[in-house]
Amino acid sequence: MNVYWQRFFKGEEIEEQVNPIIYDSWQRSMKYNVNHSKISQNLILTTSQLRELSDSNEDLIKASESVWPLIFQRLGSSN
Repeated sequence: MNVYWQRFFKGEEIEEQVNPIIYDSWQRSMKYNVNHSKISQNLILTTSQLRELSDSNEDLIKASESVWPLIFQRLGSSN
């Protein structure tokens, strides 16, 4: 586990030592009580696995394309 994450989790001040995007993400996780210990695995797909997953969900992806701009706008305004 990341040393800075451990220090952050303990309440130590580490903001200056971590990328601001990462630090903000950690703060949001704490704010929303995301339990990092319940994350059992980090599933990282290969390019071919990602393509297969995308292809198998093509209809859903196409149906949702019209709302993507609204979602991105909402997420952008939420910081």
